[in-house]
Amino acid sequence: RLPCRYVVLVGGSVGEGNARAAEIDRPLIRQWQDVGIEVVAAERRDSPVSHVPVYRETDIASVDCIDTALGQIILPYLFGAETEAYGLKESADRVLPQALLEGR
Repeated sequence: RLPCRYVVLVGGSVGEGNARAAEIDRPLIRQWQDVGIEVVAAERRDSPVSHVPVYRETDIASVDCIDTALGQIILPYLFGAETEAYGLKESADRVLPQALLEGR
């Protein structure tokens, strides 16, 4: 039995590029996925360096505005959602997950 079924990885950085996300976050996400843990990612809207491009490579859903009310509403809908990027930044595929739009 797993100690947990879900993980929220909070990323984004100030000036260090995506090196940390690629070297640390991506392998960590893969390890969690390998043991059956569902992983989603979140970052602040004002993160100067977005890690969403790295998270896309791991097929997880993400929200880019977790520091806003909208991001906090989106977060629980990421579990079981399409593995897209949601939120307000240009890197987002859509603002809201379909389940939230449908009221599920």
